[in-house]
Amino acid sequence: MRSPYYYAVRKKPPRAGIVADRFHVIKQLNRRISRIRRKIQRNTSDEIKEVLKGSRQLPVKNRSELSENKEESLQKILNLCPEIRIIYLLKEEFRQIFEKANDRSGAERYLRAWKYKVLNTGDMFMKKSVGTLENQQGEILNYFFERITNGFVEGMNRAVRIIIRRAFRYRNFESFRLQVLAEHGFPTNPG
Repeated sequence: MRSPYYYAVRKKPPRAGIVADRFHVIKQLNRRISRIRRKIQRNTSDEIKEVLKGSRQLPVKNRSELSENKEESLQKILNLCPEIRIIYLLKEEFRQIFEKANDRSGAERYLRAWKYKVLNTGDMFMKKSVGTLENQQGEILNYFFERITNGFVEGMNRAVRIIIRRAFRYRNFESFRLQVLAEHGFPTNPG
């Protein structure tokens, strides 16, 4: 979603459709859930603090990835904390759009309804998520043409950033390049 990638794609394969990953919107929603959880945990009864204790990752995980035990713990949190429940359910609904919608126009209808629900929460931070979605909506909806994400590229970027953090010991770019290739493989079609 950052402009350098956008312009690089426009320069090399100029007619390629750009796909912005939904991950960025979900990341904002997860950030909001975490902020609300921390706020509640600081200013609540001991009973609710006990339920929230050690649950930092629970409300930001995808529901489909939870074990039965974790699902029960999450349900307790959602029952006791309506602020978290609202945003969690909106996050899960947003994620489900990409599973349920069969095509771009169907996804666009789902997203329009979803944005309406988000705006009706009155939460200013949530409005920011809608803003992100609206700024990148065309690129996010491009997913529905081929159902391809840029998750692989995001993963590679993260891995390269980790190598960059260790890069102080590399004396030149060639050493850095070899480290990236050693950890992630050589291209199959060098060019």
